[in-house]
Amino acid sequence: MRLSLLFSLLVILTLGLVSPAFAGPTMGDHDLDGIDSLFDNCRDASNTNQRDPDGDGCGAVCDGDYDQDGVVAGTDFLIFRASFLAGTPLGAGYNENADHSGDGIVAGNDFLIFRAQFGAGVPGPSKAAYRDLTACP
Repeated sequence: MRLSLLFSLLVILTLGLVSPAFAGPTMGDHDLDGIDSLFDNCRDASNTNQRDPDGDGCGAVCDGDYDQDGVVAGTDFLIFRASFLAGTPLGAGYNENADHSGDGIVAGNDFLIFRAQFGAGVPGPSKAAYRDLTACP
């Protein structure tokens, strides 16, 4: 019964028959950012703007997987290091994906977010975990 309900909800959402603002089953708002966790692209960290610069379904606050290999590891650190204090969005070296806070510069606050994800496994959790029953790609 639960699987059937979940499948029906996924079909409805996939077909675009309702918007995320519809009144129906919810998961609650785990991170208190005003976005129901069923539709939140970063369930455990507040991100009201749902910013996802690389478009992979994981919100920027939860996504340190810059090379899209499914883990936050060494190559991601090299990408982060190259963009750390590299300038503003218009400057050379700036990497929008590494700007987790979205404040226009890759700095200490972004490093703290990245460090918490480094070596912790897959990025997320995000809405992709509920939509695909897997973590973000």
